[in-house]
Amino acid sequence: MNNLLQSELYVLLRTTSLVLTDKYQKAYVKFVEQLMAINQPDKAYTKIYRMLSMARIEFQSLHTQILYEQGEKCPKIFLLAESNFCY
Repeated sequence: MNNLLQSELYVLLRTTSLVLTDKYQKAYVKFVEQLMAINQPDKAYTKIYRMLSMARIEFQSLHTQILYEQGEKCPKIFLLAESNFCY
């Protein structure tokens, strides 16, 4: 899981500086390659599922933080149907 959180894509998403789209695309390709590397040798699907769920949670919280910084009251699109960010 730490490998995913230390990936270039996650670091780029956390920074507030302007980044070119090309750099995001390259970082995304590397991120997908890391996910595939995690998936290949390990057949413990519960471990893989937990790692991917943690990555999704981190990205979801990052998405919420970005929307909050932009002045949004709550996210309009939820990753989970049962998410309840707004009341």
